[in-house]
Amino acid sequence: IARSYFVNGYGGFNSPRISGAKCQSNYLIVISDGVFANPRAAASTARDLNNQYEIKTFAVGFASSSFSSSTKQNYVNLAVNGGTVAPMYADNEAEMIAKLTDAIKQVVSGSLTFNNPAIMSDKQKGDFIYQSTFKYSKNTQWQGHLKKHKFDSVSGKIGTTEWDAAEKLNKKKSADRNIWTVGTGTQNLNNFTTTYKDELKALLFPKNVYPTTQAAPTDAQVENFINFIRGDDVYDEDGDNNITESRHKLADIYHANVNVVGPVEGTSSANDGSVNYDKKDSYYRSQKGYDNFKTGNSCGESCSSRTEVVIAGSNSGILHAFKTLDGEELWGYIPPNIIGKLSTMITSKANSSNPIYGIDGQAAIKDIYFDDTDDSVENPRWRTVLVSALGAGGHGYFALDITNIKSPKHLFAIQNDTFDNKVFIWNGREQKSEFPYSPGVPMANSAFDYQKLGEAWSAPRIIRIKDNGNDKWVAVVGGGFNGATNPNYGSAVFVIDLEAEGQILKKIDIEDTSASNIVNSIPSDLVVVTADGTQKANYNGAMVYAADLEGKITKINLTDRGTMYQTTTIFNAESTNENGRYIYKSSDATIKNNNLWLYFGTGDMQKLQTQNPNVKNRLFGIKDKYFPDFQSINPPGKASNCKTAPNCPGINDLGWYVELDKSKKVTAEPTVDKNLVYFPVYEPKAAANICDSGDAILYSVHSTCGNAIQKKLGKGVLSKVIMQDGNLILGISGEAEKGINSKDNIISIKSTQKSSNQIITKESWKENF
Repeated sequence: IARSYFVNGYGGFNSPRISGAKCQSNYLIVISDGVFANPRAAASTARDLNNQYEIKTFAVGFASSSFSSSTKQNYVNLAVNGGTVAPMYADNEAEMIAKLTDAIKQVVSGSLTFNNPAIMSDKQKGDFIYQSTFKYSKNTQWQGHLKKHKFDSVSGKIGTTEWDAAEKLNKKKSADRNIWTVGTGTQNLNNFTTTYKDELKALLFPKNVYPTTQAAPTDAQVENFINFIRGDDVYDEDGDNNITESRHKLADIYHANVNVVGPVEGTSSANDGSVNYDKKDSYYRSQKGYDNFKTGNSCGESCSSRTEVVIAGSNSGILHAFKTLDGEELWGYIPPNIIGKLSTMITSKANSSNPIYGIDGQAAIKDIYFDDTDDSVENPRWRTVLVSALGAGGHGYFALDITNIKSPKHLFAIQNDTFDNKVFIWNGREQKSEFPYSPGVPMANSAFDYQKLGEAWSAPRIIRIKDNGNDKWVAVVGGGFNGATNPNYGSAVFVIDLEAEGQILKKIDIEDTSASNIVNSIPSDLVVVTADGTQKANYNGAMVYAADLEGKITKINLTDRGTMYQTTTIFNAESTNENGRYIYKSSDATIKNNNLWLYFGTGDMQKLQTQNPNVKNRLFGIKDKYFPDFQSINPPGKASNCKTAPNCPGINDLGWYVELDKSKKVTAEPTVDKNLVYFPVYEPKAAANICDSGDAILYSVHSTCGNAIQKKLGKGVLSKVIMQDGNLILGISGEAEKGINSKDNIISIKSTQKSSNQIITKESWKENF
């Protein structure tokens, strides 16, 4: 049956194999309780599938405690002939989950991936660009790099490489690193060591991965794994029979962003002359003694000269802080909601480890004033707070106090365990609490009802709102990704109270419309418009725009005007599984002709190579004519209310859209540059060359008319456009076109825009809410 399925299709389904696609990985996982009707034929078929079609077979034996030696040999023959070397055995559900996870991790680690560099510009300290890339590796940890490049903003040239943090880290002995976590009973910057193996054992090897029916790891195995995380080649990944040497220590920085944190530089102003001055953070700072914080020593040194670091999460499960001066690692932090996943790196395959998703999400950093007091808050004061998503690493967020960058503190962590149906919370005292739930049934304790939190892809937006008339700092996040399959989580927006250790201030459910067959969720970042972004926002709090997987834009009122938390759908892209118009990426916004405009695009980021004539993605520019007010809209706008070039939208039109051909897909959020909007787009290769990287295309679209020009920049996937001093800076996963100004996966292009419009701004170059 398996052979027939892979070769010809079976039961009315076409074969999943793409003829001639050598890059495609095909696997068969056989689960059996041990009764082989014809073991010789099974092994022969596995051999044929492997030799003729490169289809690997995993053999998983269930209830293996009763197997005879001959039965076990049948499993060995099946695995060996199938090209996976050795079988796997399990005796209960938990072990089965662990073994299947191991098999599937090996499958995933062999898949084609696009290395889309993360780019962050730093013009405050002499024009630098920080760039993260990684080297894909099968069955071992992927090798990450984080580089600091000099940048000449006048010529647009990318200059010398100041340092590569990976090279610096590889020269550092694993014993000399500062790696810390919570839950060991000691709070120091280097408690992730073999000294604390007893405390770390339960954290690293939780019972849902290593159940009581399976032999618990020995002390030696625990010590080996701790040393592996610290950077020793314990599992001999290079195959040289030396397990005491160092390995490449920086894992891949894949979807995580890069943040620079340095001296406190925010400004205070009692009145800056704007019509909404008293709604801005600068006014709030003037009322809360921010200047004393900036010139004081609560940072462990003068906050005005605080040591500058670049912070990035990696898929080893470590959040790294590197000094920007020389690239040396200051510390690495393993949050409690990821540490239990690290042991899934261990595999039964020799000279191997499973690459995992660890800290794979976006982080935001902001100075906020803690008003609330409890046992974990020493006193009301200013703090520099980091809030990070786990991304594909898990259903969770964590927060650190990095005011003293040399002595960071854990604030809280959140995890939604959708397998055991439990929410876990770690408070500021490192105490862990669990809250069980029944899916779809509201929890009794609504403050911790994170059951609708999916994979945390949505970057936190840190803003100040009014709560019962009082200022409160919150993080606003989308519900995350659900694989477009699980309706129990993802389709929500959470307002998280940062002053109450991550408790939910409000959970806002987002409609899952019956008009679409997409299982809805919100993987994209939210757009928040505050008084700091535009003078039109004469309110406290923020107007929030959430783009979801099924193509809707929901407007959420988090202001002190109108009804708090009220929602309305302002646009529907009419997305379905058939037309493929999923929204994975965030929008960008601007004020133009007294209207707020939102720009966004569609495309299935999980299936970039898919080619289908029915899939026609779109670029959109739409107006919220009611901004800064909130008004319910029914029915929501749609493409038929918009114009297409060369016809510009009139005053009564909602906006414009551009239809993409050739199965093109948007790969990053757009960027507004005066009268243009830049959309990074990917065009897959034709079916005959499906394994080749497609084209990286930058669409330049007029912001109010929708006239589009496209320019091919190279091969692969483009990152978001970063604007710096009239230059467009992008990352590209492949080679740039000849004649394009590029270096080391970075492209720099001069902007041609001269006229201006009021972009929704961020107050400081280093504040991304």
